[in-house]
Amino acid sequence: MTEYVITEVGHHQWLVFADRQSIAFCANENEAVKAMTEHSARSRQSRGSAAKFARTKPAVVNQRA
Repeated sequence: MTEYVITEVGHHQWLVFADRQSIAFCANENEAVKAMTEHSARSRQSRGSAAKFARTKPAVVNQRA
């Protein structure tokens, strides 16, 4: 599970971190929450795609000539 942190670093300056890595620099807290939500959705989607690929990947069959 990804850990998100939103930190105010100055007037109208917000940083969004995902697992201690900066993922966005925003002008207000609402934008920071939106960036976090979008990042989370992309992460879930990419994990789902990888899992789907792993499940649907055809098995390798050893054929004799």
